[in-house]
Amino acid sequence: MSNKNASIGVLLEDLKVSFRFAVKNFLSFLLGMIGVIIVTLIVMIIGFAIVSIPLLFALGGPSGFVAFFEYLGIALESAFTPALNPATASVGLFAIVLMVTPFFVAIGVVFGMGREIVESAGTTAEGVFVWYRKKFFSLAGGGIVIFTIIGLPLFLVYGGLFLGGYVVTGLPAAVLAFLSTIWILLSSGMMTMVFPAIIDNHSVVNATRQSIRLSIRYFDRVYSTWIAFIIIIIAMFAPLGVAVATFLQPSFGIDFIAPAAYAVIAAFVLLLIVLPALVIALSRLYMILSGIEVSDVPKVEPNVSLVGGM
Repeated sequence: MSNKNASIGVLLEDLKVSFRFAVKNFLSFLLGMIGVIIVTLIVMIIGFAIVSIPLLFALGGPSGFVAFFEYLGIALESAFTPALNPATASVGLFAIVLMVTPFFVAIGVVFGMGREIVESAGTTAEGVFVWYRKKFFSLAGGGIVIFTIIGLPLFLVYGGLFLGGYVVTGLPAAVLAFLSTIWILLSSGMMTMVFPAIIDNHSVVNATRQSIRLSIRYFDRVYSTWIAFIIIIIAMFAPLGVAVATFLQPSFGIDFIAPAAYAVIAAFVLLLIVLPALVIALSRLYMILSGIEVSDVPKVEPNVSLVGGM
């Protein structure tokens, strides 16, 4: 059993094992990601149809339907402007939550694949569909809880400043930005175990409690892993500042090709190696801290079938 206490050696072992698993299961994750995208789009289309078809009849046909979405557009805009109407903004925020919920489920499903890898040192791409079927509503609820805990305090603070007509500049703006960054790091770290706990058959409420409990009890272990991956991602995309600066020039030529190529490569590495490694690391960490046995040896040839075993 791996160590529950944080150290440089333990952190390096976490990173080594998670990246090794991610590389060994590259094809399964690639097919799984394609499955996630397909199912997410299908869910969004079905959800839109379920909501829009009754609305079409309830609102008196196409004209009322169009008017409703014009109002919804105003609501979404008002959620992020100083002219904040509470009723309209609440509709906008509700619409935002509905739109991002399928993405919460998609992220949670990938954690299901991560759990399979940690448990058995391998995964199959068809597992995506199994996790969608088994945990859809729990993962959706978990995503909404994460979104609320991280985002609601920021929305209240910045929304309050907008409503009060305050324009924060200079040192107060820097302090506010610093405190906001600290809050995002702390709150997101507290929520890192929510999806792994849901995959472990906890309810949304219990998964949230478990995540907060583990992040406090094993603060150094949880946050060292979480922050390590944040640093890796930032380091990967820091060179893209050069690309942005080049792109913003009045004219650009061959100098833009190298940064653009790096951006494409970095995006693929992030999606297919780094993010799977992060999911594996968090799933493995949850199991270690919960006293569940984990595997540190990846399969030589992972199963990559897309639809078998359903």
